[in-house]
Amino acid sequence: GFFNGAGGGMEHEQEQVQQPVLPPRDVQSPAVDPAYDPWEDKKYFDEYAKLDIHCDMLHDASRMDTYYNAIMQNPQDFKDKVVLDVGCGTGVLACWCALAGARKVYAVEACSVADQAEMIVLRNGLTSKVEILRGRIETLVLPEKVDVIISEWMGSFLLFESMLESVLWARDHWLKEDGKLYPEIGRLYVLPICFDQFFEKKVGNLHDVRGINMSILGPLARKELTTWGIRGRKVKKECVIGTSQLVREVDVRVVQPQDLLKILTPLKCTITEDSKLVCQLCETHCLLI
Repeated sequence: GFFNGAGGGMEHEQEQVQQPVLPPRDVQSPAVDPAYDPWEDKKYFDEYAKLDIHCDMLHDASRMDTYYNAIMQNPQDFKDKVVLDVGCGTGVLACWCALAGARKVYAVEACSVADQAEMIVLRNGLTSKVEILRGRIETLVLPEKVDVIISEWMGSFLLFESMLESVLWARDHWLKEDGKLYPEIGRLYVLPICFDQFFEKKVGNLHDVRGINMSILGPLARKELTTWGIRGRKVKKECVIGTSQLVREVDVRVVQPQDLLKILTPLKCTITEDSKLVCQLCETHCLLI
């Protein structure tokens, strides 16, 4: 299975969690960030409690088709297995794992959308297999180790606002030695795109706003756009004007939290077409099988 998406943003924040008493393990827990901010943490989970975000994800055909196919086309990974879904949201992945034959699915969700996930599990007659656990995976104690960890952890620019640290915590504490991770590989690419059309649509008509010349905003808008970037914009294929470059590959099976704090890579993309405004598109690829 293969999923790709686009996003921007190059900073990444790691969150501190209260560590529970857990069974002894021969692995170290992820590093704790002393800059953890409870207000930011609450803001993050409040945002993901909004159903419109989850509806957008459920209607993302590329995302949904890829996860569904990866689960259903690999029955050997799910039949009679124990699965952990980290950040289950509305519970769709957990339900698919149950339909694929999982013996038990622990679906962990820290925000209030867990209430809706529980109703969805009930509506689909899967309560005997899928158990919704409320809270952070870092603060929960599971009754058993798991065979598979599945999660839609990818954020903008692959790592921004992602749940990867939580997945790594789950990997180190609850995944069996021969367990599987879905996805297990994430790749971040950068490629040049032409944004002339977008920019003109944004500020091109400012020279006459019902009789007022506001074109002075143009250079300021350009500076802001090129400084802060744009997130969540759909880009047509014809806007790509050069070659892509692999910036970072993340192997979820072995990567450590400290490896994710900083990405330093020289960019050498070849631009093949002229453009007044060249932006860098950040594209993520994730390998599910």
